Amino acid sequence: MTLKYGAFLGAIVITTDNQDVIFDEGGGDLTATIAVGTYYVKDDGAADDLLLALTTALDAAGAKTYSASVSHRASPSVTSSVVTLSADSSGWNLQADDASTTFDCSLLGYSSTTHADVGNDIDSDISPKAVWVPDQPPSEDVPEVVANISQNRSKSGVVYTTNVGGPYDDRIVRFRHVDENRMLEEVNTSDPTATLESWFDHIDDGRPIQYHKATVSGANADLASLSSSTLIGTYVMAQRSISRRPWSRPNGRAGIYDLDFNLLGYVSS
Repeated sequence: MTLKYGAFLGAIVITTDNQDVIFDEGGGDLTATIAVGTYYVKDDGAADDLLLALTTALDAAGAKTYSASVSHRASPSVTSSVVTLSADSSGWNLQADDASTTFDCSLLGYSSTTHADVGNDIDSDISPKAVWVPDQPPSEDVPEVVANISQNRSKSGVVYTTNVGGPYDDRIVRFRHVDENRMLEEVNTSDPTATLESWFDHIDDGRPIQYHKATVSGANADLASLSSSTLIGTYVMAQRSISRRPWSRPNGRAGIYDLDFNLLGYVSS
């Protein structure tokens, strides 16, 4: 059996308030305006592919032609994901720190500074805040189909029906022995956005989450490209349990954590 690792992508909701990215092709500031919509950090060319939406906006505003890719990585010693923005010629920059850039570029892994291209490309320099990649495959991954879409109750001869919708495909996902560098900002001070703590800040408002599972390869445990074929489902985080192993940090070893996620099947409004 081939082990598959998980990747959790928090939705990025683009509105007219956060859709602008300032960049420069050498002739002055340009504004790329990302189309309003709900997106995820992936590069599969689907309608919810944020990298496609961004490069489409860059193409429309500039004279160059742009493309993008992302590599999600499970190794806790590197950034959890690397986004690469590419132009068909050199001499451009991405101004994540410009006051007119209303899009939060850290969601894609670009810190608040001006990023100049190197050989046509601009690589992200931190882990994307909208992504969490655990360094372990799930120890348990259990689907729970909730099929009871209505319930009847009788009181004083009157029948009341409660419709709960559905059916829903809920899920319990458990991880064991997760490295603290993928858990706590105070531990991973060099790349705090790689941590579960940072990712929770992004998704704690109840926004949808895409849960993917993919094979890994290479020294950095690179996940295979995420697409509809790796997508397990879209959920909201209903409950989570986090515990530190009692034998963490013996003789200076790193802290190790266990996680339980209770995911509810997402229903769009």
